[in-house]
Amino acid sequence: MGMKFDGKTLKDGSRSLANDRNGKIYEGSSSSKCLVNIRGDKIYEGSSTSKCLANMRGDRLYEGSSTSKCIANTRSGNIYEGSSTSKKLNTFDGHNGSITQWALWYLFCK
Repeated sequence: MGMKFDGKTLKDGSRSLANDRNGKIYEGSSSSKCLVNIRGDKIYEGSSTSKCLANMRGDRLYEGSSTSKCIANTRSGNIYEGSSTSKKLNTFDGHNGSITQWALWYLFCK
């Protein structure tokens, strides 16, 4: 069984990998360790905004806070490496390209 996101929790089988609470993604099912937080279209490390890990523009995810290096893009429900559609990447069930789902993908599928 693969990973599945139900809108609140990312699970691998019955094990909770992460959960989303008001724009912050926490480890497991608790809210003790913040992995990333989301502000607008940017994904930041931990609970602060000091280090930007990635940002989303349209259907693409870019490294850091600029748009110089495309990490991945989504087309027709699939995730592809970089800005092309030549190499399909792994993802989880329920990924539709929202910033929260890109953050989960960045943490667990990249």
